[in-house]
Amino acid sequence: MRIVPTEQELSRWLLRGSGPVAMLVSTIAILAITVYLYSLAAMHIDAQRFRLTPAYFQDATNFFGMIGAAGGCLLYFSMWFYWERLDESKTSTKRSWFVVLLLGLWYGSCLYYFFVYRPQVNAFRKDLRA
Repeated sequence: MRIVPTEQELSRWLLRGSGPVAMLVSTIAILAITVYLYSLAAMHIDAQRFRLTPAYFQDATNFFGMIGAAGGCLLYFSMWFYWERLDESKTSTKRSWFVVLLLGLWYGSCLYYFFVYRPQVNAFRKDLRA
């Protein structure tokens, strides 16, 4: 039993399988945790005040952070794989997205998801149905 998928299996998952849904959930988790963390800062809740909050609030925050971190890793590496192997954009466009992915980290991956990955995968799936 293999733990690491082959290139073909990963490509199939990103285009046809549950990959697009997983990428959407990951993107939403990243953006939601970012808003949540900035809202904590806006409410002036620092580490010392956070320790005084109820345990269920701390547990929910920790769980939400784990989901966001896992989603960030999944999205970041999946979008790099898609950019390298499957992206059908022009070379100049791919160069621009290289910089965005490299410097933007998971936020760059979110942008890449919405502006490149999602439209191309939707078009690919539409072609399969036709």
